[in-house]
Amino acid sequence: MGRSALPYIDDPLPLLAALRPLGGAVLLHSSDRVHPDGRFEILSAAPERWLTFHNGETRVHTAGHSESSAEAPFALLEAWLAEAEIDPGMETMPFSGGVIGLAGYDLNRSLEPLPPRSSQPCDFPDLIAGRYAWAVVNDHHRGESWLLQEPQAKPPPIAALLAQGLPAVADLPGAAPHLQPDTDAEAYARAFEQVAEYIRAGDCYQVNLAVRFSGSYGGDALSLYRHLSRRHPAPFAGFLDSPNGCVLSFSPERFLRTEAGSIETCPIKGTRPRSPDPVLDRRLADELLASSKDRAENLMIVDLLRNDLGRSCVPGSIEVPSLFGLESFGSVHHLVSRIRGRLAPGVSPLAAFARAFPGGSITGAPKVRAMQIIDELEAHARGPYCGSLFMVDGRGRMDSSITIRTLLAQDDRLYCWGGGGLVADSVCAEEWAEIHHKVGALIGSKHT
Repeated sequence: MGRSALPYIDDPLPLLAALRPLGGAVLLHSSDRVHPDGRFEILSAAPERWLTFHNGETRVHTAGHSESSAEAPFALLEAWLAEAEIDPGMETMPFSGGVIGLAGYDLNRSLEPLPPRSSQPCDFPDLIAGRYAWAVVNDHHRGESWLLQEPQAKPPPIAALLAQGLPAVADLPGAAPHLQPDTDAEAYARAFEQVAEYIRAGDCYQVNLAVRFSGSYGGDALSLYRHLSRRHPAPFAGFLDSPNGCVLSFSPERFLRTEAGSIETCPIKGTRPRSPDPVLDRRLADELLASSKDRAENLMIVDLLRNDLGRSCVPGSIEVPSLFGLESFGSVHHLVSRIRGRLAPGVSPLAAFARAFPGGSITGAPKVRAMQIIDELEAHARGPYCGSLFMVDGRGRMDSSITIRTLLAQDDRLYCWGGGGLVADSVCAEEWAEIHHKVGALIGSKHT
């Protein structure tokens, strides 16, 4: 892979807009520059080929051609990664050519024992991933931008696009659309009570119950992304343009990161709003740090994820270097823990991803039973929500988010999901209000 310097690209959205006509445009966006993980962002488009996995069928797509494949989707991705050329001069780059994709939450159906689907399906692939042989990397800490390109790749027109000047991406002309819940309060209360009964019976300790919101939206998805990314900067944000719709994510949460044989996950459990008043803001942060309920929920998920990583790691290598750490974002404080381990010999990053997917912070515990209950009680499939936007290259370096605070723009409709972890002492009215607050804070919703 070759590397050539570009003029520093402080704002990636105009270049992303110029790349969208090439197809498969993707941005892994570090829109929160203050966060320690907000250093790099990656843009690419025109994958050499891409796959979709939906309703149990794997399809491989190239320009003008699509065919079904008998290969398992992760086996295909592993083969594509084996083609990536590794350049020893790329050590400082977060991506050196490989695979970028989105695993939707419902990919779990092919990975874990789940009952027949009772929810309304989502017309979005359970997995969509492309083989990207070039990328633009922005390093916001050093103020540098680079074009990385594998030797066999068709040269992308980056220099020409930058030379001719990129058009600005317009913000929304008005307010973001308001979305309505697709589940009413009575139906949510019935599902809540069923979760409470499962908890009382000892089936589970926590279940993350979500509600889908939707509304008409005929505007440009990238303009909406511009608007929301300014309001909700996040270190693991992203935009994916696909023939199946556009995914807009403003996630603060990392799922899995691998590098040099190590693996790390950083679950979020525990949230308080930020305040413009510094005294009140500090009080809210201290309240979160002292909350026994939030700490107990966080610890529950840490234990779950230690188990998930244990399926891929050297025995005895898993550690928790940070427990209940406070991380402050633009609009919220979070409790974030960090779990690390060493990948066992022969376990690839994608294999570890599949064994741990989806992230335990958005399912509940025990994990498989919580997912079975989610599948039974949620009225609509989650689609891209609570899945993962990920990249992995030929060096074995992978990074991925959990796609919370995520929207799907599809066929003049806009979809958004909100949820919360239910435990034994949860109160239905409070959880229903919190879901509306989360969605309303992100994009706007009407509380019914």
